[in-house]
Amino acid sequence: MNGYGDPAQFDTGYDVNSDQAQTAIQNSIHKTFCFVRNQSYRPTETGLIPTAGCDAPAAAVEALTYGGKKLKYGYEIYNEILPGPKRDELKSAGELVDYRLRDGKTSFRLRDSALRYMHTADSPFALEPFPNQVELFEVDGTSLRSVSSTTAEPVSRFENFPKSRWANPRLYFGGVSTPAVPIAIELAKPDAGAPKGAAFKLYVRWNP
Repeated sequence: MNGYGDPAQFDTGYDVNSDQAQTAIQNSIHKTFCFVRNQSYRPTETGLIPTAGCDAPAAAVEALTYGGKKLKYGYEIYNEILPGPKRDELKSAGELVDYRLRDGKTSFRLRDSALRYMHTADSPFALEPFPNQVELFEVDGTSLRSVSSTTAEPVSRFENFPKSRWANPRLYFGGVSTPAVPIAIELAKPDAGAPKGAAFKLYVRWNP
């Protein structure tokens, strides 16, 4: 499973079509579906859940907490617990991996919503970096411990030409759709004469 491209150019993509990648995702599904989902939310299709090692009806993730909240499979929260104090005590858990059934065949893939979260802060239009763009955790007893993170470097100038530059052809959600009007927007730090409390200076240029 290979990630390629440059987030700064909005062309990040993932190749999961090789036999090796398909096997890796299938193995990950066996582990994560049993860990994250209660028995009633696990797939029933043959081969998606191993016959051994996934017998416990309760999801192991429910023994963990993050930020003082108990973890629980997101779809179970939304389907079975109404908004209110009980739901507020929980933190949604999900998976990076996914599968698709088509014409009687099963293919394995990365979940679109998880990729969207991972790439939300790609090249942020800002003056300061975005820390912890993607953060990895390990299970530490009944909690999660941060072991690594990546920082998204800021981009202070936006130009909507050529338009294709802002539309990721590999992740359809990984960009923005802009009108075909030449415009440039640039952020700068406020100078000494700026009003008190000013956070940035904004320059807008038409037909730059």
